[in-house]
Amino acid sequence: MYAVAVGHRSPTEVLRELKEVTNFEAKTWAFLTDLVHGTASDADRWDACFSGHLTEAWPLERLGATDRNALRMACYELWALEDMPPKVTISEYVHLAQRFGSKESGRFVHGILATVLRNSPKANWTPPTDMPGGEQSDVPLEPEETAPEPGTVRPEPSAPVWVLRHDDEEDS
Repeated sequence: MYAVAVGHRSPTEVLRELKEVTNFEAKTWAFLTDLVHGTASDADRWDACFSGHLTEAWPLERLGATDRNALRMACYELWALEDMPPKVTISEYVHLAQRFGSKESGRFVHGILATVLRNSPKANWTPPTDMPGGEQSDVPLEPEETAPEPGTVRPEPSAPVWVLRHDDEEDS
């Protein structure tokens, strides 16, 4: 979704290139294709699911592409994927935001999705009777602070653009 949003590319083109360099099982590939097409084809709808929970000081247009797309994909899962436990959805997108977003992205995405869940079709979700693992409807705990992986791209606090920082560089 990041490549679609930032690269202004079609979901089909991005998925075709991804398929050339990955070896996902058929079930995983089907899920990924559904997720990307479902999110991209109705991005305005998914934005509407969470934009009402943003502040005037930090509107949708100001969100980083990573946070915005994590929220869009999570909303798609909450509204369109009946069998996906909401706890799993929220945990996955908090993790993605922590890994690829800014220092505060995990907490931000968690807070928005915890609120969004209350208004979603899965607000009172119970797992299908044949799903292993029992009840999964509670919102996951606050995200843990994690240090970025060495060599990852992350926002520089004073920079208007994304920069690649290595652990051996000193913070200024």
